[in-house]
Amino acid sequence: MTVLNGDIVLRDSEDRLPYEYFFNRLYVAASRAKGQLVVVDSNRALESFWRFATDTEVIDRLMKQSGNPEIWKDAITFLVSGREQAWAGERIDPKEQAIEYATQGRRKRDPYLLRQATLAYRSAGDEQEAGKCLALAAEIEGRPKEAGDKYRELGLYDEAFRCYWEGRNWTSLSGLAAREFALSSRLESQAADFMARASGPLKTLLDGVIDAGSQSDWRNDVSCDSTWQEVLSELAQRLSKMIGDKTIPWAKLFGIFQALLNNGVSIDNLHLAALAYAAGDFQQAVQLWERAGAIDTEEYRRAKANIEPFPMNLRWFGSLKEHAQVLGQWRENQPDLRSIAKLDERVTTVVMDAALAEGDLSLASTMLELRPDRDRAAKLLVIAAKEGDAKSISSAAVFAARTFVRSRAWKTAIAAAEETAFPELASIQLGQVRSAVRKANGVSDVFRAVVEELAGSENLALETADQQNLVAEFLNRNLITKNVAPDPHSS
Repeated sequence: MTVLNGDIVLRDSEDRLPYEYFFNRLYVAASRAKGQLVVVDSNRALESFWRFATDTEVIDRLMKQSGNPEIWKDAITFLVSGREQAWAGERIDPKEQAIEYATQGRRKRDPYLLRQATLAYRSAGDEQEAGKCLALAAEIEGRPKEAGDKYRELGLYDEAFRCYWEGRNWTSLSGLAAREFALSSRLESQAADFMARASGPLKTLLDGVIDAGSQSDWRNDVSCDSTWQEVLSELAQRLSKMIGDKTIPWAKLFGIFQALLNNGVSIDNLHLAALAYAAGDFQQAVQLWERAGAIDTEEYRRAKANIEPFPMNLRWFGSLKEHAQVLGQWRENQPDLRSIAKLDERVTTVVMDAALAEGDLSLASTMLELRPDRDRAAKLLVIAAKEGDAKSISSAAVFAARTFVRSRAWKTAIAAAEETAFPELASIQLGQVRSAVRKANGVSDVFRAVVEELAGSENLALETADQQNLVAEFLNRNLITKNVAPDPHSS
């Protein structure tokens, strides 16, 4: 075989001599037989050396190397395992031997016997049956692409289709279906086209899956078909990235995938959750996402917002920055002040942020009254300044000043009271605020608000001495020193 394969180049006559002598003996031995040739050798030799006469692939390759394989095709016979009759000189009919080997090979699922049948059929001149045995041997050996190609050469398109499907040879299957119209209508052909391309699913495939999926027999068959399971898994994955496409019949598809899941088909929870979401089944979507541990997505938060009752749903709308939706829900339910005071702080914060974002200063002020927050108070003041309404600005300034005290921002509160200064504002905004507050005669209102809040502050008593001194000095220079009458006897 090393010589036949071209692995050794024998230029020197001395090197060639052993090979020439060997081939001469082989030729003489093989060419003297009149009825049949019996080869007696070890199993090892039959499996290695004699491959050139027993392996159809090697034989075909050698015939092609001859330059004109058609000349040799009908002039070659093949070695097959012998029977007892050979020792008696009885001629064995190759067709009869082929049928026996093929029958045993199919029954035992034995590729060796099927290859022996192939050789015998070829010796008998029956290439069709030889090809079928060779294709079945490749199929049993786990080479579906090779088996499918062989079946296709023989014109056995159904068998070729089956092998390509089992082997996930999508391109070959699509090519076969494109040439054979009878195969193109099969749902597997649509699936192969889908798998062979990187784009989204074909409408014909979706329609076919919906139609077939409504039948329990098909679902049962799919649950036993690993190729279909791979296709459906890929289909669910790609659909999960298309949930914004309104042309897809999501409700029907989700129902089919649920039915398939009940039949034992494995579908990833993440992909199934996306289908449930697109179908509007938010409860199922949330459960599936939570089961998969994937809750940090916009779709999950939106689904939660749709199933949570008021007012907890506001937190989810807030996380999506859907401020108008938050305010719409709030106004629709119209909670009173007593119920607002009992709300979870995260809810009131969401409402506060939505009010600030949408410019509802009244609602923002109400929320800040319940949950003082220095940064949001400053933001309220900025928004009021941008609107340019003097009354709103003055009211916001008063409210911000109160919030500074409540949030223990003593230095900021003092600056607001004495200078109508708010450090969080840019210089332009600060000028607008000061002008508006003075225009509305609100300077004294800001000062009074800070003093009133200080008078009732329980937090001040808990502060450090430095902070308490800061407040004491403010009160001294504004409420005590300014109110002491000058001594007429002083120089």
